[in-house]
Amino acid sequence: MALYSRLFKYAPRPGRTQLENFLTESFCDFLERMTALDRRGVETFILDSLGGSRLPLEFRDRMATAKDLSWKTQHPIYLADNRGYLDLCLLADKRIVLAVENKVGSGYTSHWISQSIEDAEESTEELSQLGFYDRWLAANCPGSVLVLLTHLTDAPPDFLAVKGTDANPQSKAIPHSVCRWAAVYDWIAKWREVSGLSGQPERIFLNGLTNEFLRFLEQKNMSVATMKDSDLELIDAYFSQDVWKKLHDLMASVRLSVIPVLVNPRGSPRTVPQTEAWEETQILWDWAYCYEKELEWYVGWGLSGKHGLRHLDVELDTTLQAFVVVTNDDGGTRIPFLGEDIERLEKAGWHMCESKTRDQMSFFKSMPTRLLASKPEGFGRAFESWAGETVKEGASMLARIHTRPKLPSLGGHP
Repeated sequence: MALYSRLFKYAPRPGRTQLENFLTESFCDFLERMTALDRRGVETFILDSLGGSRLPLEFRDRMATAKDLSWKTQHPIYLADNRGYLDLCLLADKRIVLAVENKVGSGYTSHWISQSIEDAEESTEELSQLGFYDRWLAANCPGSVLVLLTHLTDAPPDFLAVKGTDANPQSKAIPHSVCRWAAVYDWIAKWREVSGLSGQPERIFLNGLTNEFLRFLEQKNMSVATMKDSDLELIDAYFSQDVWKKLHDLMASVRLSVIPVLVNPRGSPRTVPQTEAWEETQILWDWAYCYEKELEWYVGWGLSGKHGLRHLDVELDTTLQAFVVVTNDDGGTRIPFLGEDIERLEKAGWHMCESKTRDQMSFFKSMPTRLLASKPEGFGRAFESWAGETVKEGASMLARIHTRPKLPSLGGHP
Protein backbone atom coordinates (compact mmCIF):
# COMPACT_ATOMS: atom_id res chain seq x y z
CA MET A 1 0.00 0.00 0.00
CA ALA A 2 1.28 3.48 -0.86
CA LEU A 3 2.55 5.72 1.94
CA TYR A 4 -0.21 8.31 1.57
CA SER A 5 -2.86 5.58 1.46
CA ARG A 6 -1.61 4.35 4.82
CA LEU A 7 -1.69 7.86 6.25
CA PHE A 8 -5.16 8.57 4.86
CA LYS A 9 -7.08 6.99 7.72
CA TYR A 10 -10.45 8.66 7.30
CA ALA A 11 -12.96 6.53 5.42
CA PRO A 12 -15.51 8.43 3.37
CA ARG A 13 -18.98 8.25 4.81
CA PRO A 14 -21.63 7.54 2.22
CA GLY A 15 -21.69 10.79 0.27
CA ARG A 16 -18.81 12.66 1.93
CA THR A 17 -15.09 12.25 2.59
CA GLN A 18 -12.09 13.67 4.46
CA LEU A 19 -9.98 13.43 1.31
CA GLU A 20 -10.05 17.20 0.69
CA ASN A 21 -8.50 18.01 4.08
CA PHE A 22 -5.94 15.24 3.76
CA LEU A 23 -4.92 16.32 0.27
CA THR A 24 -4.60 19.96 1.34
CA GLU A 25 -2.21 19.11 4.19
CA SER A 26 -0.22 16.60 2.10
CA PHE A 27 0.06 18.99 -0.84
CA CYS A 28 1.20 21.83 1.43
CA ASP A 29 3.93 19.64 2.91
CA PHE A 30 5.05 18.63 -0.58
CA LEU A 31 5.13 22.26 -1.80
CA GLU A 32 7.10 23.38 1.26
CA ARG A 33 9.77 20.76 0.59
CA MET A 34 9.77 21.55 -3.12
CA THR A 35 10.12 25.29 -2.42
CA ALA A 36 13.15 24.70 -0.18
CA LEU A 37 14.94 22.59 -2.81
CA ASP A 38 13.71 24.03 -6.10
CA ARG A 39 12.12 27.45 -5.73
CA ARG A 40 12.32 28.13 -9.45
CA GLY A 41 10.44 24.88 -10.05
CA VAL A 42 7.69 25.97 -7.65
CA GLU A 43 7.37 29.35 -9.35
CA THR A 44 7.10 27.62 -12.72
CA PHE A 45 4.43 25.28 -11.35
CA ILE A 46 2.38 28.23 -10.08
CA LEU A 47 2.66 30.10 -13.36
CA ASP A 48 2.21 27.11 -15.69
CA SER A 49 -0.33 24.98 -13.85
CA LEU A 50 -1.87 26.40 -10.70
CA GLY A 51 -2.54 29.93 -11.89
CA GLY A 52 -1.82 29.87 -15.59
CA SER A 53 -2.19 32.82 -17.92
CA ARG A 54 -4.72 34.58 -15.66
CA LEU A 55 -2.04 35.61 -13.16
CA PRO A 56 -1.32 39.36 -13.51
CA LEU A 57 2.15 40.83 -13.89
CA GLU A 58 1.92 42.38 -10.42
CA PHE A 59 1.58 38.92 -8.88
CA ARG A 60 4.42 37.51 -10.97
CA ASP A 61 6.73 40.34 -9.88
CA ARG A 62 5.85 39.99 -6.19
CA MET A 63 6.56 36.26 -6.28
CA ALA A 64 9.82 36.63 -8.23
CA THR A 65 11.23 39.40 -6.01
CA ALA A 66 10.15 37.97 -2.65
CA LYS A 67 13.03 36.97 -0.38
CA ASP A 68 10.97 34.23 1.18
CA LEU A 69 8.13 32.00 -0.11
CA SER A 70 6.19 29.78 2.27
CA TRP A 71 2.94 27.80 2.39
CA LYS A 72 0.23 27.66 5.04
CA THR A 73 -3.03 25.73 5.47
CA GLN A 74 -6.35 26.59 7.12
CA HIS A 75 -5.71 30.31 7.50
CA PRO A 76 -8.66 31.81 9.46
CA ILE A 77 -10.42 34.84 7.99
CA TYR A 78 -13.24 37.01 9.33
CA LEU A 79 -15.93 39.18 7.77
CA ALA A 80 -18.34 40.84 10.18
CA ASP A 81 -19.50 38.02 12.47
CA ASN A 82 -18.56 35.23 10.04
CA ARG A 83 -15.45 33.08 10.05
CA GLY A 84 -13.95 31.03 7.24
CA TYR A 85 -10.71 29.26 6.43
CA LEU A 86 -8.47 29.50 3.38
CA ASP A 87 -7.45 25.94 2.54
CA LEU A 88 -3.96 26.72 1.26
CA CYS A 89 -2.04 29.99 1.00
CA LEU A 90 1.21 31.07 -0.61
CA LEU A 91 2.97 33.78 1.40
CA ALA A 92 5.58 36.07 -0.13
CA ASP A 93 7.61 37.68 2.63
CA LYS A 94 4.88 36.63 5.09
CA ARG A 95 2.02 38.25 3.13
CA ILE A 96 -0.67 36.21 1.39
CA VAL A 97 -0.35 36.52 -2.38
CA LEU A 98 -2.27 33.40 -3.45
CA ALA A 99 -5.17 31.52 -1.84
CA VAL A 100 -6.26 28.06 -2.94
CA GLU A 101 -9.68 26.51 -2.32
CA ASN A 102 -9.38 22.73 -2.67
CA LYS A 103 -12.37 20.72 -3.87
CA VAL A 104 -12.55 17.03 -4.71
CA GLY A 105 -16.24 16.48 -5.14
CA SER A 106 -18.05 18.50 -2.47
CA GLY A 107 -20.24 21.53 -3.07
CA TYR A 108 -19.92 25.09 -1.82
CA THR A 109 -21.05 26.63 1.46
CA SER A 110 -22.43 30.13 1.92
CA HIS A 111 -22.21 32.93 4.51
CA TRP A 112 -24.74 35.49 5.69
CA ILE A 113 -22.97 38.79 6.33
CA SER A 114 -24.60 41.40 8.54
CA GLN A 115 -24.19 45.02 7.50
CA SER A 116 -25.04 48.14 9.49
CA ILE A 117 -25.95 51.11 7.30
CA GLU A 118 -26.12 54.65 8.71
CA ASP A 119 -29.71 55.79 9.39
CA ALA A 120 -31.00 52.40 8.29
CA GLU A 121 -31.81 49.04 9.81
CA GLU A 122 -29.24 46.27 9.76
CA SER A 123 -29.25 44.23 6.55
CA THR A 124 -27.83 40.86 5.63
CA GLU A 125 -26.11 39.72 2.47
CA GLU A 126 -25.55 36.13 1.35
CA LEU A 127 -22.07 35.40 0.01
CA SER A 128 -21.01 32.19 -1.63
CA GLN A 129 -17.98 30.40 -0.21
CA LEU A 130 -15.72 31.72 -2.96
CA GLY A 131 -17.37 35.13 -2.78
CA PHE A 132 -16.61 35.25 0.94
CA TYR A 133 -12.92 34.52 0.28
CA ASP A 134 -12.89 37.01 -2.58
CA ARG A 135 -14.30 39.80 -0.41
CA TRP A 136 -11.77 39.17 2.35
CA LEU A 137 -8.80 39.01 -0.03
CA ALA A 138 -9.84 42.25 -1.74
CA ALA A 139 -9.98 44.05 1.61
CA ASN A 140 -6.93 42.52 3.25
CA CYS A 141 -4.59 41.24 0.54
CA PRO A 142 -4.82 43.54 -2.51
CA GLY A 143 -3.03 42.14 -5.52
CA SER A 144 -3.54 38.54 -4.39
CA VAL A 145 -5.03 35.71 -6.47
CA LEU A 146 -7.78 33.17 -5.70
CA VAL A 147 -7.41 29.71 -7.24
CA LEU A 148 -9.99 26.91 -7.28
CA LEU A 149 -8.13 23.59 -7.27
CA THR A 150 -10.68 20.92 -8.08
CA HIS A 151 -11.19 17.35 -9.18
CA LEU A 152 -14.91 16.91 -9.88
CA THR A 153 -16.52 20.07 -8.51
CA ASP A 154 -17.06 22.65 -11.25
CA ALA A 155 -16.39 26.34 -10.70
CA PRO A 156 -19.45 28.61 -10.32
CA PRO A 157 -20.55 30.00 -13.71
CA ASP A 158 -19.29 33.51 -12.96
CA PHE A 159 -16.07 32.58 -11.13
CA LEU A 160 -13.77 33.44 -14.02
CA ALA A 161 -15.61 36.68 -14.83
CA VAL A 162 -13.82 39.85 -13.68
CA LYS A 163 -15.83 41.75 -11.08
CA GLY A 164 -15.44 44.77 -8.87
CA THR A 165 -14.75 48.48 -9.28
CA ASP A 166 -11.87 50.73 -8.34
CA ALA A 167 -14.32 53.00 -6.49
CA ASN A 168 -14.88 50.42 -3.77
CA PRO A 169 -11.66 48.77 -2.56
CA GLN A 170 -13.64 45.98 -0.91
CA SER A 171 -15.10 44.98 -4.26
CA LYS A 172 -11.95 45.51 -6.31
CA ALA A 173 -11.42 42.57 -8.61
CA ILE A 174 -9.28 39.69 -7.38
CA PRO A 175 -7.95 37.56 -10.26
CA HIS A 176 -9.41 34.06 -10.32
CA SER A 177 -8.08 30.85 -11.80
CA VAL A 178 -9.22 27.21 -11.97
CA CYS A 179 -6.85 24.25 -11.90
CA ARG A 180 -7.70 20.54 -12.02
CA TRP A 181 -5.97 17.93 -9.87
CA ALA A 182 -5.24 15.97 -13.03
CA ALA A 183 -3.19 18.96 -14.28
CA VAL A 184 -1.30 19.03 -10.96
CA TYR A 185 -0.53 15.33 -11.34
CA ASP A 186 0.65 15.84 -14.92
CA TRP A 187 2.93 18.77 -14.02
CA ILE A 188 4.49 17.04 -10.99
CA ALA A 189 5.10 13.86 -13.01
CA LYS A 190 6.95 15.86 -15.69
CA TRP A 191 8.86 17.90 -13.07
CA ARG A 192 10.06 14.69 -11.42
CA GLU A 193 11.63 13.56 -14.69
CA VAL A 194 13.65 16.73 -15.24
CA SER A 195 14.38 17.95 -11.71
CA GLY A 196 17.32 15.65 -11.02
CA LEU A 197 16.26 14.68 -7.49
CA SER A 198 19.42 12.82 -6.56
CA GLY A 199 22.62 13.38 -4.63
CA GLN A 200 21.60 15.20 -1.45
CA PRO A 201 19.59 13.21 1.11
CA GLU A 202 16.84 15.85 1.02
CA ARG A 203 16.49 15.48 -2.77
CA ILE A 204 16.44 11.69 -2.58
CA PHE A 205 13.75 11.90 0.10
CA LEU A 206 11.66 14.34 -1.95
CA ASN A 207 11.96 12.06 -4.98
CA GLY A 208 10.52 9.18 -2.96
CA LEU A 209 7.79 11.42 -1.56
CA THR A 210 6.94 12.62 -5.08
CA ASN A 211 6.51 9.04 -6.27
CA GLU A 212 4.25 8.23 -3.33
CA PHE A 213 2.14 11.36 -3.81
CA LEU A 214 1.62 10.62 -7.50
CA ARG A 215 0.74 7.03 -6.68
CA PHE A 216 -1.84 8.21 -4.15
CA LEU A 217 -3.46 10.48 -6.75
CA GLU A 218 -3.56 7.52 -9.15
CA GLN A 219 -5.26 5.35 -6.54
CA LYS A 220 -7.83 8.08 -5.96
CA ASN A 221 -8.44 8.26 -9.72
CA MET A 222 -7.19 11.87 -9.78
CA SER A 223 -4.38 11.37 -12.27
CA VAL A 224 -4.45 12.08 -15.98
CA ALA A 225 -6.59 9.56 -17.86
CA THR A 226 -5.96 9.67 -21.58
CA MET A 227 -8.86 8.86 -23.88
CA LYS A 228 -8.05 6.11 -26.37
CA ASP A 229 -9.68 5.44 -29.73
CA SER A 230 -10.96 2.10 -28.41
CA ASP A 231 -12.82 3.94 -25.62
CA LEU A 232 -15.12 5.47 -28.22
CA GLU A 233 -16.67 2.06 -28.86
CA LEU A 234 -17.53 1.76 -25.16
CA ILE A 235 -18.98 5.28 -25.10
CA ASP A 236 -21.08 4.55 -28.15
CA ALA A 237 -22.42 1.36 -26.54
CA TYR A 238 -23.05 3.23 -23.28
CA PHE A 239 -25.33 5.73 -25.02
CA SER A 240 -26.88 3.54 -27.69
CA GLN A 241 -27.86 0.82 -25.21
CA ASP A 242 -29.13 3.29 -22.58
CA VAL A 243 -26.83 1.85 -19.91
CA TRP A 244 -27.30 4.70 -17.43
CA LYS A 245 -31.10 4.36 -17.33
CA LYS A 246 -30.77 0.60 -16.95
CA LEU A 247 -28.41 1.05 -13.99
CA HIS A 248 -30.70 3.66 -12.46
CA ASP A 249 -33.78 1.46 -12.75
CA LEU A 250 -31.92 -1.64 -11.53
CA MET A 251 -30.65 0.07 -8.36
CA ALA A 252 -34.05 1.61 -7.68
CA SER A 253 -35.66 -1.83 -7.99
CA VAL A 254 -33.08 -3.40 -5.67
CA ARG A 255 -33.71 -0.70 -3.06
CA LEU A 256 -37.44 -1.48 -3.04
CA SER A 257 -36.71 -5.15 -2.32
CA VAL A 258 -33.98 -4.48 0.27
CA ILE A 259 -35.39 -1.72 2.47
CA PRO A 260 -38.25 -3.76 4.02
CA VAL A 261 -35.82 -6.16 5.73
CA LEU A 262 -33.86 -3.36 7.49
CA VAL A 263 -34.71 -1.92 10.91
CA ASN A 264 -35.35 1.83 10.95
CA PRO A 265 -33.68 2.41 7.55
CA ARG A 266 -32.70 5.98 6.67
CA GLY A 267 -30.20 7.94 4.65
CA SER A 268 -30.15 7.21 0.95
CA PRO A 269 -29.26 8.86 -2.34
CA ARG A 270 -31.96 11.28 -3.41
CA THR A 271 -31.96 9.80 -6.89
CA VAL A 272 -30.81 6.23 -7.23
CA PRO A 273 -28.04 5.85 -8.18
CA GLN A 274 -26.50 9.21 -7.19
CA THR A 275 -23.11 9.85 -8.73
CA GLU A 276 -21.82 11.98 -5.83
CA ALA A 277 -21.77 8.78 -3.76
CA TRP A 278 -19.28 7.18 -6.14
CA GLU A 279 -16.69 9.90 -6.58
CA GLU A 280 -14.14 8.59 -4.09
CA THR A 281 -15.20 4.99 -3.65
CA GLN A 282 -15.33 4.20 -7.39
CA ILE A 283 -18.17 1.73 -6.89
CA LEU A 284 -21.81 1.76 -7.95
CA TRP A 285 -23.70 1.44 -4.71
CA ASP A 286 -26.61 2.34 -2.52
CA TRP A 287 -26.94 2.10 1.28
CA ALA A 288 -29.16 2.62 4.29
CA TYR A 289 -28.39 3.29 7.96
CA CYS A 290 -30.04 1.03 10.55
CA TYR A 291 -31.13 1.25 14.18
CA GLU A 292 -30.27 4.26 16.37
CA LYS A 293 -28.73 7.24 14.63
CA GLU A 294 -25.81 7.39 17.08
CA LEU A 295 -24.64 3.89 16.15
CA GLU A 296 -24.10 4.83 12.49
CA TRP A 297 -24.37 1.23 11.36
CA TYR A 298 -25.20 0.86 7.70
CA VAL A 299 -25.74 -1.76 5.00
CA GLY A 300 -24.49 -1.12 1.47
CA TRP A 301 -25.04 -3.01 -1.78
CA GLY A 302 -24.00 -2.57 -5.37
CA LEU A 303 -21.32 -3.33 -7.99
CA SER A 304 -17.54 -3.06 -7.70
CA GLY A 305 -14.70 -3.34 -10.21
CA LYS A 306 -10.92 -3.30 -10.00
CA HIS A 307 -10.75 -1.04 -6.93
CA GLY A 308 -12.80 -3.29 -4.67
CA LEU A 309 -14.21 -1.61 -1.56
CA ARG A 310 -10.95 0.23 -0.96
CA HIS A 311 -12.55 2.88 1.24
CA LEU A 312 -13.21 0.07 3.75
CA ASP A 313 -9.84 -1.68 3.19
CA VAL A 314 -11.77 -4.52 1.53
CA GLU A 315 -10.18 -6.14 -1.49
CA LEU A 316 -12.32 -8.03 -3.99
CA ASP A 317 -11.52 -9.91 -7.16
CA THR A 318 -10.60 -7.53 -9.97
CA THR A 319 -13.52 -8.75 -12.07
CA LEU A 320 -16.89 -7.02 -11.82
CA GLN A 321 -18.51 -8.11 -8.57
CA ALA A 322 -21.88 -7.74 -6.89
CA PHE A 323 -21.47 -7.09 -3.17
CA VAL A 324 -23.24 -6.46 0.12
CA VAL A 325 -21.35 -4.94 3.05
CA VAL A 326 -22.34 -4.32 6.67
CA THR A 327 -20.23 -1.90 8.70
CA ASN A 328 -20.18 1.34 10.70
CA ASP A 329 -19.15 4.89 9.86
CA ASP A 330 -15.85 6.05 11.33
CA GLY A 331 -17.72 8.34 13.73
CA GLY A 332 -20.05 5.62 15.02
CA THR A 333 -19.91 2.52 17.20
CA ARG A 334 -17.93 -0.46 16.06
CA ILE A 335 -20.21 -3.46 15.50
CA PRO A 336 -19.35 -5.82 18.41
CA PHE A 337 -18.94 -9.18 16.64
CA LEU A 338 -18.31 -12.21 18.81
CA GLY A 339 -16.44 -15.34 17.79
CA GLU A 340 -19.71 -17.18 17.25
CA ASP A 341 -20.91 -14.39 14.93
CA ILE A 342 -17.79 -14.62 12.81
CA GLU A 343 -18.02 -18.40 12.62
CA ARG A 344 -21.68 -18.25 11.60
CA LEU A 345 -21.02 -15.63 8.93
CA GLU A 346 -18.04 -17.43 7.47
CA LYS A 347 -20.05 -20.63 7.16
CA ALA A 348 -22.63 -18.63 5.19
CA GLY A 349 -19.96 -17.35 2.78
CA TRP A 350 -19.32 -13.94 4.35
CA HIS A 351 -15.85 -12.47 4.87
CA MET A 352 -14.58 -10.32 7.71
CA CYS A 353 -12.28 -7.33 7.27
CA GLU A 354 -10.84 -5.26 10.12
CA SER A 355 -9.67 -1.81 9.11
CA LYS A 356 -5.95 -1.17 9.48
CA THR A 357 -6.46 2.48 10.42
CA ARG A 358 -9.93 2.83 11.97
CA ASP A 359 -11.97 1.29 14.77
CA GLN A 360 -14.11 -0.56 12.26
CA MET A 361 -14.84 -4.15 11.36
CA SER A 362 -16.88 -4.93 8.27
CA PHE A 363 -18.38 -8.11 6.92
CA PHE A 364 -19.14 -8.52 3.28
CA LYS A 365 -20.26 -11.01 0.67
CA SER A 366 -19.60 -10.85 -3.06
CA MET A 367 -20.60 -12.65 -6.23
CA PRO A 368 -19.03 -12.42 -9.71
CA THR A 369 -21.52 -10.75 -12.02
CA ARG A 370 -20.79 -13.30 -14.75
CA LEU A 371 -22.32 -15.99 -12.52
CA LEU A 372 -25.44 -13.88 -11.97
CA ALA A 373 -25.63 -13.21 -15.71
CA SER A 374 -25.65 -16.96 -16.38
CA LYS A 375 -28.89 -17.43 -14.43
CA PRO A 376 -31.99 -18.29 -16.50
CA GLU A 377 -33.80 -15.15 -15.32
CA GLY A 378 -30.99 -12.85 -16.54
CA PHE A 379 -28.58 -10.58 -14.70
CA GLY A 380 -31.03 -7.90 -13.55
CA ARG A 381 -33.47 -10.18 -11.76
CA ALA A 382 -30.67 -12.43 -10.51
CA PHE A 383 -28.80 -9.46 -9.00
CA GLU A 384 -31.96 -8.11 -7.39
CA SER A 385 -32.76 -11.52 -5.89
CA TRP A 386 -29.18 -12.13 -4.69
CA ALA A 387 -28.87 -8.66 -3.15
CA GLY A 388 -32.23 -9.01 -1.38
CA GLU A 389 -31.37 -12.39 0.13
CA THR A 390 -27.84 -11.32 1.07
CA VAL A 391 -28.99 -8.10 2.74
CA LYS A 392 -31.57 -10.18 4.63
CA GLU A 393 -28.75 -12.41 5.94
CA GLY A 394 -26.74 -9.38 7.04
CA ALA A 395 -29.77 -7.71 8.62
CA SER A 396 -30.52 -10.90 10.57
CA MET A 397 -27.01 -10.91 12.02
CA LEU A 398 -27.25 -7.20 12.89
CA ALA A 399 -30.56 -7.83 14.67
CA ARG A 400 -29.00 -10.63 16.73
CA ILE A 401 -26.09 -8.38 17.74
CA HIS A 402 -28.31 -5.36 18.46
CA THR A 403 -30.63 -7.27 20.81
CA ARG A 404 -27.81 -8.54 23.01
CA PRO A 405 -28.04 -7.14 26.56
CA LYS A 406 -24.44 -5.90 26.59
CA LEU A 407 -24.51 -3.67 23.53
CA PRO A 408 -21.88 -0.87 23.91
CA SER A 409 -23.25 2.52 24.91
CA LEU A 410 -24.35 4.68 21.97
CA GLY A 411 -21.55 6.69 20.39
CA GLY A 412 -18.80 4.75 22.21
CA HIS A 413 -16.53 1.88 21.31
CA PRO A 414 -16.25 -1.56 22.91
